[in-house]
Amino acid sequence: MKSIKHLTRSEFEGYFRSMRKPTHFFETEIFAKVIEFVRDDKLVAHVKFANDVNGTPPLTSFMSAYAEFFDKLGLLSTYEKTGLALCFRYIFCVVLNGGYSVKKVRKVGKAADYGIVEASVFTKDKGV
Repeated sequence: MKSIKHLTRSEFEGYFRSMRKPTHFFETEIFAKVIEFVRDDKLVAHVKFANDVNGTPPLTSFMSAYAEFFDKLGLLSTYEKTGLALCFRYIFCVVLNGGYSVKKVRKVGKAADYGIVEASVFTKDKGV
């Protein structure tokens, strides 16, 4: 698996700009958790396994791993939810470069506690 631990804020910002999304998400504590996540190879491997084998959205696994942090925040704003979703889309569809595509699901588990009603599972494209 390609390591993502060296991803930088500027790489995420570039992706957000390419999607025409505002970049002030990167000033939040939530984005700081995303950076903490990408630095943790073991957690990234678990999240990727849950996505690839169990069909669990990475956002759900991420929020479960950092439940104490998200419990303090409570319900997330639309802006925060969109920022998180784009971060995981960037990680799976661009950085991991594993031929992933997006499939929306309603299996959100712990993420529902924070106002998430659907999340993406990233499926490997056939032939990859």
